[in-house]
Amino acid sequence: MFCLALLVFYGAVQKMFPVDDSEEESASKGDAAGGWVNRPVVSSSGSMKDGWNAPVVTHYHERPQSHSASNTIDAVLEMRESDLLMVLSPLVYVPSHPRPEYEKYQRESDNDDIDASVYSEDILYDKQTPHGMAFDFMLNRDKRPISDELQVIQRFVLTLLFFATGGKDESLSPPESYGERSSGWDSNLAHFLTGLHECHWVKKSVEDQFWAVLSIENGNDRRVGVTKCNSDMEVTEIRLADLNLIGFVPEEIKWLQSLESLDMQNNHLFGPIPVGLGELDALRYLSLDGNNFTGTIPDVFHDLSKLGT
Repeated sequence: MFCLALLVFYGAVQKMFPVDDSEEESASKGDAAGGWVNRPVVSSSGSMKDGWNAPVVTHYHERPQSHSASNTIDAVLEMRESDLLMVLSPLVYVPSHPRPEYEKYQRESDNDDIDASVYSEDILYDKQTPHGMAFDFMLNRDKRPISDELQVIQRFVLTLLFFATGGKDESLSPPESYGERSSGWDSNLAHFLTGLHECHWVKKSVEDQFWAVLSIENGNDRRVGVTKCNSDMEVTEIRLADLNLIGFVPEEIKWLQSLESLDMQNNHLFGPIPVGLGELDALRYLSLDGNNFTGTIPDVFHDLSKLGT
C-alpha cells in the first residue's frame, strides 16, 4: 500500500511540474566544449535584457580569446612612434622654397617669427609632404627594428630623399608618391623602402652584375642607390644620377655625417641647393649639374677642405 501511495504521489507531482525534455538535452550537449548553447540576452549590468521573455540568442560556446596579443602589438607601435618622434622631430627642416604642401608651415613660421621646428611634428604627420610619407613608412610599414638613434636618422633621411625626389612606393596600391610625375624612380629600382639595411638599398640584378664586371675595366660603375657604406654601416656614397628625378634635395641630408660622395646629376631637381651640404665635412665628391636649381651656390662649400674642385 505504501509503494502504491508513492507512485500516485509521484504522478501528481509530474502533472503539476512537467519536465521539458529539451532542457535535459541542452544540459547534456550544450555545456560541452565547442557546443552550441541557447541563452537569454543579458545586459551589461548583469540583469536579463527584457526579462526571460526576451528572444533567445544562439551563441557558439568557446573559450574567449585573449586580447593580450593585440594589446602587445599596440604597445609596441606606440613605443616605436614615441621613439621616432623623439629622435626625428628636432631634425626636421621646412623647405625654404615655395611648395604648396608646405605653404601653411612656411606662412605661419614667417608671420609669427617662430622657429619652423615648432611645426616639426605636424609636418611628420602630414602625409601630403615627403616628410610625412617618410615618417609614415618608418612607423607603419618598415619591417626593420629600430636599433639605435644614428640608424633611425640615416634611414629616415634616405627615405625622405626618396620621396622628396619623386620616388614611388610600389608596395602600396596605388603607389604613394610625391608630386605629379610620369617618369622617375620607384622603390624597386634600388631596393629602397625594403626591410634590408639601408646600406643594401642599391640596384643589384643579373644585368648589373654583368655590367659591374665591365665597370672594373672602364671605371664606370652603373649601380644606383646607396652604393657604399663604411665598416660601421654608415652611408658614404649615394648615386642617383640620370634617373629623371623630380623634386628637391631636402636640407636633412646634412645629417648623413659620413657621406663622402653624392651624385645626383642630370635630373629635374629644383629649389635651392641645400646649405646643409656645407656641413658634410667628409664630402669629397659632389655632382649636382644638369638640374634646375635656383639661387646661388652657397658659400659654405669653401669650408669643405676634402671636396675636389
